[in-house]
Amino acid sequence: MTALATRSRDGRLVPHGGRPLDAVSLLTVWLALVFVIPASQVVPQVGAAGRPGVLFGFGLLAVWLASRFVPDAVIPDRQPMRWFLAVYAIVFAVAYALGIERGLDPSEATSIDRALIVHTSLIAGALIALDGIPSRKRFDDLMLRLIGFTAFSAFVGFLQFFWRWDITPWLTLPGINLNGQPPITTIDERNGFNRVAGTAGHAIEFGSVMAIVLPIALHYLLHDEPGPRRRRLALATALIALGVPFSISRTSTIAVVIVAVGLAVNWGHRMVVRSAVVGVGSLVALRAAVPSLLGSIKSLFTNLQDDLSFQARASDYPIVFRFLRERPFFGRGPGTFGPPDYLLLDNEILSTAVNTGLVGLAAFLALYVVSILMFRRVAWTAATDETRHLAMSMAVSTLVAGVVLYFADMLFFAIYSSVAFLLFGLAGALFRLRHERSEFDVKPRWYLRDRMRVDRGGR
Repeated sequence: MTALATRSRDGRLVPHGGRPLDAVSLLTVWLALVFVIPASQVVPQVGAAGRPGVLFGFGLLAVWLASRFVPDAVIPDRQPMRWFLAVYAIVFAVAYALGIERGLDPSEATSIDRALIVHTSLIAGALIALDGIPSRKRFDDLMLRLIGFTAFSAFVGFLQFFWRWDITPWLTLPGINLNGQPPITTIDERNGFNRVAGTAGHAIEFGSVMAIVLPIALHYLLHDEPGPRRRRLALATALIALGVPFSISRTSTIAVVIVAVGLAVNWGHRMVVRSAVVGVGSLVALRAAVPSLLGSIKSLFTNLQDDLSFQARASDYPIVFRFLRERPFFGRGPGTFGPPDYLLLDNEILSTAVNTGLVGLAAFLALYVVSILMFRRVAWTAATDETRHLAMSMAVSTLVAGVVLYFADMLFFAIYSSVAFLLFGLAGALFRLRHERSEFDVKPRWYLRDRMRVDRGGR
């Protein structure tokens, strides 16, 4: 029988006629399962913990643990993110144990076990990205694939918005089926428009993920050479940008405003002016193509006092604080505070505080803060301007991912959770690879402010 793969000089498996099988290959499969297979599709009898992406995450964990016993695979450099992920895992485990200790009813017991399984899978994805991405070339490959998967979800949302055509029921794998709970519809209606979710679990998640990935897509579009790949990147970036208004969501609108401000703060004046012209032109074209859409999004902010969802969120605060006072440090147990026994909190910060306590909330938010600081560190010390711009863009993406936690129960959603934890791992990976050169390093410096430049000869 012909062998399917051979071993390269550095010990990695290489498929015949293909590239080495490495962490990027594994993460690509993970992202494909998360983005393409709807979250409502699970392995029978397992429930939400049986999502293909979650189960594949345990394979990633096995690979990472096995790599600890291979001397050449251990990353020797200091990685702050690895320590913070470890702290978060320990705090989560303590909250889980204390939650079990207080005594749980059957639905709470199921929820806490599901939360442990899902978070273990997410942490595994972050660790594989953190320690496994071997080079800047492979880092860029993974980012291009992330953009491609996001654009695919945006394209599905495009079909849903204009023609109310939902192809997600056909996106499935053999042996899996719908979760026992009624899945959230991918096409809703708001102010007379189709409010879409693409392949995401909800329109809020869909719009938030589009805004998170948008700065990364813009980076690679700006830095690619003219040619077919750049045209594909332009199409993908346009689809991702359109996904934000198609979600008809306050959260995604706030997110894209943060993206614009975050990029403008670090861009040079010429780039800001060019982007403003493109942005205004795009809004005019969108208004002409879809009349009243922008007005509908504006009304989400001008009619807050009459919005039932806004009022419901405000009424949750007294109830949450009462439960938080009962168990302030490690909470009631991960995933236990929610339907059908308790409230559905549209605020991940409050939800995390109740479930894992103030200690758990601090450990969780620290992952976002440390990721942003590491990206900013790369932006100041990288060997090339392209890497600095990439790090700055990813810092903006991570900031957006952190801000949207306030507006929805984001860890409930599979795509958002996977992208957020992937960003944590990418922060450490880019920090490790910051001195390597990228094939996208082809643009002049005018798009960055002078203060972003570092005298490389003085380092």
